[in-house]
Parts: sequence; structure tokens; C-alpha cells
Amino acid sequence: MRLFAILALCLCADAATLVIRDVTVIDGTGAPPRGGVNVVITGNRITAVGRRVSIPKRVRVVNGTGKFLIPGLWDMHVHLREKDVPLYLANGITGVRDMGSDFERTVACRKAVQSGRLPGPLIVTSGPAAGGPGDRSGEFPIVRVSTPREAYQAADQLDRRGSDFLNVLPGLPRDAYFAFAQRARELRTAFAGPVPDSVSVEESIDARQRSIEHLSGILRADESYDEAQAGDLFRRMARFSVWQVPTLSALARPDLECLPEKQRPPFETSMRAVRDMQKAGVGLLTGTDAGCEGIPPGAALHGELELLVTAGLTPLEAIQTATLNPARYFGRETDFGTVARGKLANLVLLQADPMRDIRNSRRTDAVIFNGKFLDRKTLDALLVRGGGREASATVPSAGRVEAPAKKHE
Repeated sequence: MRLFAILALCLCADAATLVIRDVTVIDGTGAPPRGGVNVVITGNRITAVGRRVSIPKRVRVVNGTGKFLIPGLWDMHVHLREKDVPLYLANGITGVRDMGSDFERTVACRKAVQSGRLPGPLIVTSGPAAGGPGDRSGEFPIVRVSTPREAYQAADQLDRRGSDFLNVLPGLPRDAYFAFAQRARELRTAFAGPVPDSVSVEESIDARQRSIEHLSGILRADESYDEAQAGDLFRRMARFSVWQVPTLSALARPDLECLPEKQRPPFETSMRAVRDMQKAGVGLLTGTDAGCEGIPPGAALHGELELLVTAGLTPLEAIQTATLNPARYFGRETDFGTVARGKLANLVLLQADPMRDIRNSRRTDAVIFNGKFLDRKTLDALLVRGGGREASATVPSAGRVEAPAKKHE
């Protein structure tokens, strides 16, 4: 896979050293928060984390007293638009997985981010998705596929153009879907997306679909929820490492047109299914469908974290769906996902404890991206640049969602 060749190509910061002193670290591993920690960053990597770490002379020191440091967040389901790119970084999102966009523009955005011309996150992209004759293209182009032969050709074309993975849409015909899956395996690349209407979830698992979006195929608008049957399915998903990106924020908005009606399960049942998936060991990833009209890029991720906690995850588990789990999904745990020595210095400094109230994930004091410190003033400028001040106020919120203190103290 070439997913993270970009790490070697672009993330080359200078050798300046930054120290965040006396901060509480929520490292994302599942360990309890640690207070009074010094985090040393040299270039674009974390070089030391600990209470007894000495602070080098003549370095930039940031006072972290009373603040909380978490790994950089990922939005694992966006539709990237150039104008939105700064908004992700401004909201603490240091990586995005683009699930269908204008490929040339997205690649241009990624190059601009890599060169420092455009402030924004790491970008992993499928390019245009493969859809059937009835799939709507909307704002973004798609590759139309009707037959197995066309599916093979589409997969080859996307791979040659440099897509990081392949992506399917709900209307892909059954025989074309299996041909597309077969070609993905031959190309040794992942494929993801909603389960097409013509295919069962069990069949998508057997086809080695890497992630399922929007709870598609698992729940339909006209289905009741059978806990025993769902449990068997979830255990099978966990066994074969099929990930789920529920996009609860999008499912909660019936006015949005980004999801076909028959792919939109009842919201309360969706929340129950997410809770049961977590218990069954299914890997969950935070995604928002940002880029669809009405879903604010960057800010929507925090509403998604709140909904995951409302569904039954602890605040730490919710944070992991946007930090550790994306690293595991990509097979890049050595590079990001936790706060540890050797990891990329993509971090978020918060003004309040997200373990006590997940809404505190919104209270960003600063972002460290590629080893560079972006203070609140800089982040506000990015919000203005992306037109995101008004949008950030419209994110659906689950209200106050707290974890019992005994779980995290």
C-alpha cells in the first residue's frame, strides 16, 4: 500500500525543539491521564514524554499547566473541498480520509499542504468512488460501473492515477461489486464504502471490504433490530477486521441529501447498534460526511464524538475512534494515534478535560501539526480563512455527556 508514502515525502520539519511543560497527557492507549508531564518535540517527532524529562536549553517552552494533551484527531469520512482544508486543522483534525472528491483538486490540495502553502491535515484519498448507473454524482465526480469488465477497468484506472484505496457506492451492481473487490485484492489495495444494496453485509465481509460506512446493510429503514442476529454479525466483523464508520451526525439529520433514504436506518436503532458493536469488538472510526451540504467541516467531528458517547462509549473510547483506531486501520501505529516517543508530533492541546465531558474536545487551545505549534490566534485565523466561524456553531450536540469520575481518575 502507498497510503503513507506522503509521510516520507512531506513531513520534514526543521530540527527546532518544542517543549510542552507540565501538561496532563491523555495518550490514547487506554492508560489513565498523567499529570505533570513534559513532552519534547524535535523536528516533527516526539522525542521524549515523562515527568522527569529534562528540558533542553534555548528551546521554545509552552506552559501546559491545567491543560490536556491528546493525539491529533482524524475524520475518517469526508468529501474534501479546497475551501474546507484549513477548517480541519483549526478544529484539531490532523488527518482526513477522503471518501470521494475531485481527484486532481484533492491531490493538488495534498501537495499544497505538504509544501506548506496550504494549512491543512494529512490527506488520504480514494479519488472518485465507483458507482452504479443510479448513483447520484452530486458535487463530486464518480466512476460509472455497470459490468464486471467495467469494474476491473475502473479499479485499474483509479490505481494508476494514484488513489490510496478504492471506494464503492450503494448502487454498484452485484456482479460489478464482486469483480471490483477481486481486482482490489489483486492490486493489494483496500476498498471501502457503503455496502451496495445488491450485496449482504456477510458477503461484503467475505469480499474483504475494509470498512463499512453509515451502518449500511446492517440496518435498513424497514428492518427491526434483532440483538442476537446483530451480535453474530458484529462478532464476524470483529473476527475479520471489518471496520465501521457510523457517521451518526449525518444519520441524525433527515434533511441531508448525502445518504439515500433506504440507506438511512432509524437513528435510535443506529445508536444501539454502535454500542453493541463496541461491546463485540468491532473497530469503530469517527467520520462525519463533511463536504455534504449542512455538515460543517472540522467542527462536525466533535458532535460525532458526543454522539458516540451518548451511544454508550466512554469518552476515552470515543477519542480512540478518532486517534488510535485510525492508526490501526491504516497499519501506522508506529507513526501516530498515541502520544509517545517516536510518533509524529500531531497533537491537540485542550483547555479542559475531555475525559470528564467529551464536549471539552471542542475547547482547543493549540494544535501541533508536523511539529509546528499553532496557537489559538493562528487557529482563529484559519477559521476565518475557511469561513468556519458561523459553521462551527451549528454542529449537532448531544448535550452534556459525562463519564463517571471513578472510571478515569
